[in-house]
Amino acid sequence: MLNLNAINYEFPGDSFIIDKKTNELVSLSTGKQTSINIDNNDSHQIFSLIAMSHSGISLDELFKLLDFDVSKGPMLGQCDISFNSKIMLNQKYDVKGRIISLDHKKSKKIGDIDIVKFVVEIILEKEKIVSAEYTLILPC
Repeated sequence: MLNLNAINYEFPGDSFIIDKKTNELVSLSTGKQTSINIDNNDSHQIFSLIAMSHSGISLDELFKLLDFDVSKGPMLGQCDISFNSKIMLNQKYDVKGRIISLDHKKSKKIGDIDIVKFVVEIILEKEKIVSAEYTLILPC
């Protein structure tokens, strides 16, 4: 049984800045070389997912908070990302997140599962730039 007290738990949060060199390396590694333009201040979209590492909680810490044994094999069920604006270079972004819900269901294929939803948001000057909602499937 998961720790139901984890619902609405707010992640400690952190901040990050994407510099041009890091963006160039990420863009080259993913094959998106169009962002390596001297006049372009857009970052690679993958930083919307990398932001999870700046939420102030690791996946290991999240699973411990939930009282979930990772040897059971957690799965990413879904990730919905909403962009209100582009993530730009050389801007200080704050990252915050929280656990939205915990549900228990019976799956026909894998048996009893817990479904955990949490959101990670990227904020610039109090404006939400990106929201990524994750759904984890945790076998019981």
